[in-house]
Amino acid sequence: MYTLRCTKALLTKMPAAISRSGDDDSIASTRLGDWYANRVNIGRHRLLLCTSETSLLSLVVPAKDLRHLPTRLITALADLLRRLGVSESIIMRELHEMQRVRLGRTASRRVLGHMNDFVEHIHAHFAHSERIVYLSELEDRLADTLCGPKDYKRPADIALQLLGSAH
Repeated sequence: MYTLRCTKALLTKMPAAISRSGDDDSIASTRLGDWYANRVNIGRHRLLLCTSETSLLSLVVPAKDLRHLPTRLITALADLLRRLGVSESIIMRELHEMQRVRLGRTASRRVLGHMNDFVEHIHAHFAHSERIVYLSELEDRLADTLCGPKDYKRPADIALQLLGSAH
């Protein structure tokens, strides 16, 4: 189980079908911890940036049909972890733990600050790209971004270490 921690504006848009967490201090059973979500608007594109609290590994998914966001988050994470070379058994273990999700408020300014930096990276990537931008490409770039408060490690390396599949 994990908590999908949404910004206030996004939390008000989330459907009631997903259980709400009254206890913001509950501990996630996933290796990548709770996930944070915020909206990102790029021109006419409405996206969501979802970031792991413990590794800062980030996913970019379309903002449509918020009722299915937890499912799309799992699918996007599985794809990213495969691109990072994580074994199928480790991926399945993490996805199994992500089957139960609660909604909650954001609880870490540090994570939100990194997400703001990542949004700037996303805007710059769209602005300087002369071709179609794939969301998986954005995720790969964010996974390779050095993060200062994480001892200048890449989110991909931190995630691999947390998952127990470091190369």
